Amino acid sequence: MVPPRAELEQDATSIRSDQPLLVQGVLQTEDYARALLRRGGLLSPDEIERVVAGRMERQAILDREPLRRLVLVIDEVVLCRMVGDHDVMARQVAHVATTAEREQVQVRVIPPDAPGTPVSPARSPWPGCPTGPRWPIWTISFVASW
Repeated sequence: MVPPRAELEQDATSIRSDQPLLVQGVLQTEDYARALLRRGGLLSPDEIERVVAGRMERQAILDREPLRRLVLVIDEVVLCRMVGDHDVMARQVAHVATTAEREQVQVRVIPPDAPGTPVSPARSPWPGCPTGPRWPIWTISFVASW
């Protein structure tokens, strides 16, 4: 199950995401996503697996040519907040670190003692779209519900 915005992400030349509560879907490991989705008890096991598969599909944007530029801002507490068990979190943090080593990806971690910023509390991904005859110059913002 890929969210409707996936087409926007696929066409975007850059994506900026500021996430105060959870690791962004594009950075989540399968185990982290699965543990996160199990928490609410709202989805059946089959639905959870469909959503997890969709999140893994979204990560393909990291390898598509031309490379998409990703700027991902994460509050440090997100990397400390237990989702699943210690092994799940250790693999998740390692995955964030490995992804951050990619040339086109910037992961910025905000320490807990950083001063507040004038950013909306409903922070979300902002796909930047290409320009040209087919695309106007625009930025799309939405509140992610996944």
